[in-house]
Amino acid sequence: MLKSGDQHLIVVLPADHHIDLEKIEKAIGKPVSLGKENDFKSLFPDSAIGAMPPFGNLYGLPTYVDKHLAEQDYMCSKPAHTLMR
Repeated sequence: MLKSGDQHLIVVLPADHHIDLEKIEKAIGKPVSLGKENDFKSLFPDSAIGAMPPFGNLYGLPTYVDKHLAEQDYMCSKPAHTLMR
């Protein structure tokens, strides 16, 4: 979860990647920072902290997916170990 101004963003990366805030800022054209738990936990009333789904569109949040993940037929969300298509 990231924050850009007053807006929350979801960034979905492969498990073995680390977030690069400068790269994301360059991609979206705005400064970003890591979101704080208290700032975003209310956005996911049906999910436990750390187990939020990677589908920001279901919560009205802009979602950015790593291009390598987007090319995959399937992906697994670690908190729930759920297979998604």
